Amino acid sequence: MITLAAANTIQGIAGTASAITYTICGLELVGNVETYKVLAQGQLAASAGVLYTVPSSTTTFIKRMEFANVTASPVTGIILYINGTGSSNQIRPSLTIPTYGMLTFDGSGWQVYDSNGNVFTSAAMGPSGATGPTGPTGGTGPTGSTGPTGSTGPTGPTGADSTVAGPTGPAGASGPTGADSTVVGPTGPTGNTGPTGPTGSTGATGPTGADSTVAGPTGPTGPTGTGAASVTGTFANASLSSGKLTINHNKGYSAPYPIIVVIFDNNNKQILPDEVLGATNSVEIDLTSYGTLTSVWGYAYIA
Repeated sequence: MITLAAANTIQGIAGTASAITYTICGLELVGNVETYKVLAQGQLAASAGVLYTVPSSTTTFIKRMEFANVTASPVTGIILYINGTGSSNQIRPSLTIPTYGMLTFDGSGWQVYDSNGNVFTSAAMGPSGATGPTGPTGGTGPTGSTGPTGSTGPTGPTGADSTVAGPTGPAGASGPTGADSTVVGPTGPTGNTGPTGPTGSTGATGPTGADSTVAGPTGPTGPTGTGAASVTGTFANASLSSGKLTINHNKGYSAPYPIIVVIFDNNNKQILPDEVLGATNSVEIDLTSYGTLTSVWGYAYIA
C-alpha cells in the first residue's frame, strides 16, 4: 500500500505513447469518511504526466495499480514517480511489459505477467546488434604464360646474279601456326583477403532480471480473465428501501447472475448481508437484520 498526503501526485511515462492502459484503485479519507473508489484511469504518454493528484484535506491509500500492454509489441521505458519526475522521485526502475502483458502493484508487491498470465522471473534479453558489412573481394591472380611460337616457314628462292639486282623474290608463305600448348600456365596466386567490415552497434541491453541461483518451477497457467471490473461506493440508511440496498450494474446478465458483493459497516468491519439477490442489471442486498444504519457504510462489487 502507498500513502499519499493532500496535493501529492503520481506520475508516469512509457517508451510508446497510448500503448499502456492504467487503473489505480484505493481509498480517499476525508476526516472520518472513507471512500473506496477507482482513483484514476487512462493511458501513459511518451512524456512524463500526472496520473492522479490527491484532493485537498484528503489522505489517499493506494491499494492496487494495474498497467496493461494493449499492443502486439513489448513496451519499454515504463517509469512511475511520486511528487516529481526526477530520479529521486522514482518508485521503481524503468522496466518492460511484454506483448499483451501486465504490471501490477498490490499487497503482494510488484509483478509482471505475460499474455498467458505467467509471472516473469527474469527479464528478456535485448535484441542483437546489426551484422557488420562484408569486406571487399580480393584481387584477381595474374594470367598464365603464353604457349611457344610455331616454327618459321621456308625461305623463298634467290634471284639470278646480275649487275642489276633482280627483283626481290616473293615472300615465302607463312609457316603453319604452332599447335596450342597442352600445358596450361600455372594459376596466379590468390589475392589478399579484404579487410573485415566494422562491427555493427550492439543492441540495447534488456532490463536485469531478479537474482536467483536456481530458476523456480513454472507455475500453472491461471484461468482466463472475465474482463470484470471492481466498483466501490458508500451509502447510508437513507439509501435503503425496506432495509434493502439496490445497486445498478447494467451488465445485462442472465441467471445465475455472476456478481460478487462485499459490505463494510461504519466501523470498517466486513459484515454478512441477510441475503444477496442478483438480477439482469442490478443486485439487491438485504440488511434488514441490522436495523437503522449509523453513519456511512461502504460496498465493493465485481460484475
